[in-house]
Amino acid sequence: ALKGLAEEILFRALVQDILEQNPRFRPGFAGITRANLATSALFALAHLASHPPLWALGTFLPSLAFGWAWTRYATILPCWLLHFSYNFCLFYKERIFALFF
Repeated sequence: ALKGLAEEILFRALVQDILEQNPRFRPGFAGITRANLATSALFALAHLASHPPLWALGTFLPSLAFGWAWTRYATILPCWLLHFSYNFCLFYKERIFALFF
C-alpha cells in the first residue's frame, strides 16, 4: 500500500503535475492529457527495474486511469485509492474470487 502511495506521489504529484503546467502537455482526449501519456510511459519504464517487460508494459493502462484521477481531482487520494484497489484485485484475485464462488 505504501509503495503505491510513494509511486503516486512521485509520478502524479511531481512528474505529471510539472508536465501539466506546460501548455503543450495539457491537450488530450477523453480526459487523458499528453502529460498523463508521458507520465504513464515513464511509470511503465520504471517497472522494468523489478518486473519482466510484458508485466511492466501492463502497468501503462492502469497508470492512465491513475493519471486521469490526478487531472480530474488534483489530489493524491483518488490516485492512490485507484492504485491500491487495482493492486489489491490483481494480487488477491484468487481470494476475492473464492469469496463469491
